[in-house]
Amino acid sequence: MSSSPLKSIFLDALDCDSEAAREALIQERCGKDQSLLASVKELLQAHRQSSELSPTAGIQPRLNQQIREAAKYLDSSKFSDSAAERGHDRSGEQIGKYRLMELLAEGGFGQVYVGQESGSVKRLVAVKLLKPGMDSREVIARFEAERQALALMHHPNIAQVFDAGTTPTGQPFLVMELVRGTAITHFCRDNSYSIRQKLELMNDVCLAVQHAHQKGIIHRDIKPSNVMVAMDDTRPLVKVIDFGIAKAMGGRITDHTIYTRFSQIIGTPMYMSPEQAEMKAQDVDTLTDVYALGVLLYELLTEATPFDKNRMQSASFDEMRRIIREDQPLKPSARMTAGLSKDSTASRDPDSGLKREAHQKNLQHQYETINQLRGDLDWIVLKAMEKDRSRRYETPAELARDLNRYLAGEPVLARAPTTLYRLTRFAQRNKLAVIATSLVLFSMVGGTGVSIWQALRATKAQAESDLLRKEAVDSVVRLKEANILLDSARANVDQQRWEEAMSQYSQATELQPEHFLTWAGRGSLFTRMGDWNRASSDYSKAIDLGAPANHPAWWGVPQLFLFTQNSKAYESISVALREQVQSKQDPLQTMFAIRGLCLSPIEPADAKELKTVLDSFNFESLGRGRPRGGPPRGGPSRGGPPGPPPTRDGRDGPDLGPPWMVREVIEYAKALACFRAEDYQQAIKYLKPNSDSLRHRDSDLAIMKLPLTAMVLHQLGKPEEAKTELVAGLELYRKSMVTPTAKSLRAPWFDAFDGWILFQEAHQLIEGTSIDLPDPNQTVRKESAIDSK
Repeated sequence: MSSSPLKSIFLDALDCDSEAAREALIQERCGKDQSLLASVKELLQAHRQSSELSPTAGIQPRLNQQIREAAKYLDSSKFSDSAAERGHDRSGEQIGKYRLMELLAEGGFGQVYVGQESGSVKRLVAVKLLKPGMDSREVIARFEAERQALALMHHPNIAQVFDAGTTPTGQPFLVMELVRGTAITHFCRDNSYSIRQKLELMNDVCLAVQHAHQKGIIHRDIKPSNVMVAMDDTRPLVKVIDFGIAKAMGGRITDHTIYTRFSQIIGTPMYMSPEQAEMKAQDVDTLTDVYALGVLLYELLTEATPFDKNRMQSASFDEMRRIIREDQPLKPSARMTAGLSKDSTASRDPDSGLKREAHQKNLQHQYETINQLRGDLDWIVLKAMEKDRSRRYETPAELARDLNRYLAGEPVLARAPTTLYRLTRFAQRNKLAVIATSLVLFSMVGGTGVSIWQALRATKAQAESDLLRKEAVDSVVRLKEANILLDSARANVDQQRWEEAMSQYSQATELQPEHFLTWAGRGSLFTRMGDWNRASSDYSKAIDLGAPANHPAWWGVPQLFLFTQNSKAYESISVALREQVQSKQDPLQTMFAIRGLCLSPIEPADAKELKTVLDSFNFESLGRGRPRGGPPRGGPSRGGPPGPPPTRDGRDGPDLGPPWMVREVIEYAKALACFRAEDYQQAIKYLKPNSDSLRHRDSDLAIMKLPLTAMVLHQLGKPEEAKTELVAGLELYRKSMVTPTAKSLRAPWFDAFDGWILFQEAHQLIEGTSIDLPDPNQTVRKESAIDSK
């Protein structure tokens, strides 16, 4: 907005003969522009004060003089700058095929508007364009760099580019995906996210930055405001934005020249790496982003930045750079402990009891958080934030893998820096002081017998230290080799290279025989091969080593133990399943745990408790869209090869099937719990309405439900109907399981085991005899014979 409308409204308002008329005029002329209204009122107030000071205020010449002074005041710099700024709001304009709806955000050289695409599809987008007056060669080059950088990347966690171009006046603009979210730190705080949930979000951020690096792009300004989180249906979705100061690796990403002025610092100091603070362009590489990810992780876990914000803001330019390069931040757990000490007197505040109780609960929560941070998470964060780039994680993906190892209960690769390393760094920073101190010490002990005795002791201690260090290094090397073998084995399994995967899993079990993930990984491979006995043996070892069995990859293991008659292993996993039921954390995981517990006869009272837990969950949302994980329901077609297993974080697993199938699997689990609880009327309500259609629609569900339906009908005193269901189910089972041309396992394989187990029980209950049924592996054998070691 220029000063002309402001001047015109002001002069017209002076002509009004009453205060009411003046107020009505400015309200009408300013409309909804609150900033313009405020400016007009400020001028009128200044005019009134000037008039009150004049003894001849009513005289026309004096009034004219005042008007001239006010007009001159309007043209002064006081209003010209603000007016120019307000003139940059271009809401309502049409740029290409996009209408600017509202100003969403404004950065150092760009403005972001909510835009609406014209045409048949009224899509809302984010339109980013240069601010007026920011058309220098350097700024245009950086804007062009962001446009080219985003165009190179296609990742679900990076804001997508839809379009780009220039306005008729030559102003560049960029059309991106509209991200309606909040900064990741605010999102986690507002939703009271746990440490596990924060780490899962951070895993997505790392993988997005890794994708950018693979495309040759360094972000260079990773901070909370550039990592947005929004809810996508029922799950949070991370979006990394603002590649405005991104730097291409190994070449330019734009034809424009980007010139960084001498002594110009690029990035946000609070999240800047030491090499970035050095302002040496050749030192800024992908490890700069790894450092910033470490700072972001630090702030997520502690709700505080590594360096005090007030100190950084008040420091001089050189002092700020020195802090970044040399000062070592507190460990995350130590930072939270220091924050607690400041509030230690609050619990003794003689305020209301409710206030003190709430404060005590908050303190208890913070103490628990500190205990979680202390140890592995401390070292993961500090490894990412190492001053020495050679000691950081090599890539964001490596940081993500260590976070996943922590979440899975595995040993992490990050370790505390040794005392020798810390002393070496101290000596490098304080060379003169260390030399002087050393000379004094040597002069004090030199030439005495005590020095010889101390030297002998030091030699012995050094030898013991070297031995312990060697053992520790060997252990770490074996652990790292085992983790590499596990990652490689998983990749070979995905490509169905069974022999290579089996060899790598077996080597991993030799390197880390006490590592439950090696046994569970090889057990999973045996299930893909249909080798149930060896799969049962490996999963049993994993349970004995403390595997929590609380991941979707374990959903079929209870059935496997029952089928192979491994009763000891089934009892062990039942303990883990009961713990999962008691925690009630994940409805889907709890449902599968109850399903595994109810496959074998249990006490009716115990089954009633399990039924109550199932009834307490709202499963409606699980039938919509893609669940967070779970075992594969099959390959390209029903009965095809199994799909890839879910990842360790459970977020990339395949679908459980269409909504109606998810709903009926849940109903099957509820019916099974009701049957064990001897609530047969409720069980038949879950089973009978679908039994007829199931025979034709989905054989997997029918194989599970029909034997259960037969047993429920038998207990209800309907023997003929029970036999009918049993015969129909057995016919369908044999038809489905025995296929002469079968070359691969039925998927999911444990659904068939449910049927096999329940058919055995149903035939014994209804006919009074056992039955010989083909197992799901009878006609499926891999052509290559692979022996486990």
